[in-house]
Amino acid sequence: MLQAFRDAINDYSTPPEKDVFPDLTDKIGSYVSFLKECRSLSVGMENAIKFLKNRIGKLHWTTMQKTRLGFSLTDSEATATLQSDIDYFINQRIILADKGPHFSEKKGTLFSEKKGIVDYAVTKIEDKDVLLTYGSSSVVQMLFVYAHKLGKKFQVVVVDSHPMLEGQSLLRRLVAKGIASSSVLSNGTVYSRIGTASVAMVAHQLRKPVLICCEAYKFHERARLDSICCNELGDPDAILKVRGRRDSDHLSNWADVENSEGWNFPYIFFSVPYTVHFVLMIYVNSYDTTPSEYVTAIVSDYGIVPPTSAPLILRLYKDEVDR
Repeated sequence: MLQAFRDAINDYSTPPEKDVFPDLTDKIGSYVSFLKECRSLSVGMENAIKFLKNRIGKLHWTTMQKTRLGFSLTDSEATATLQSDIDYFINQRIILADKGPHFSEKKGTLFSEKKGIVDYAVTKIEDKDVLLTYGSSSVVQMLFVYAHKLGKKFQVVVVDSHPMLEGQSLLRRLVAKGIASSSVLSNGTVYSRIGTASVAMVAHQLRKPVLICCEAYKFHERARLDSICCNELGDPDAILKVRGRRDSDHLSNWADVENSEGWNFPYIFFSVPYTVHFVLMIYVNSYDTTPSEYVTAIVSDYGIVPPTSAPLILRLYKDEVDR
């Protein structure tokens, strides 16, 4: 998404008799509206959009101040500055937030020595550990690969579920390397791929630590008590039709109202018999919420903290981004 915004800003030209910053803000707003119509925005996407709009507003204010002092900023210079800000967010908040300095190609640059999630999380892996992960996560994959490079001896259990089956791709990538996350809300609740909460609750019941790897830009001041109040609906056919199992297609025509059977009630409303058709509605949530009491710690690019310290990560992130 940010790369698409960067390309749009690079191709942008200010219309006649219009100011670059208000017009560009409107353009970005229309792009965001289009994205929302296609799919619900994730927490990380929302924070990235806030960052870009905040940068446009700050650049507008700075330009007005310089104009009063007799300095001017051309439209090309303004768009180049915004493209640089987007590159900063991608490199420092997404890439290096996961990888840290060990994976950085530009040593000696700003923040190149700042620790990432992998650096903090690898300290929790000991020899002979058995690590269980659910689904697929790029930062978890990097963590396992880095720990393997350090010579740590451990086993990985990949838990997967239908219909996404994301864990299969993670398993193939780990095997190829020789090895046999989500957003966090202000109340410490973890909002991640559906099934995560079940795995965390089982681990909590067995008194096993649960670590959540999450970049700081995915933290949000919103608080949720459950996954019903806000969620993304998935495709019902994805769970009704299981590959390789023909006996699971009993509800293949669930959306066809004409095929639904009616039930006769002959003694309702003036004894006039009629038929009531029940229509089956299937809702498939894409994400669930894991309560903070089932999470041992959250590993972010600011370190390892308990889930109750999510507001602290939010404040540190905002203070650094708003500079």
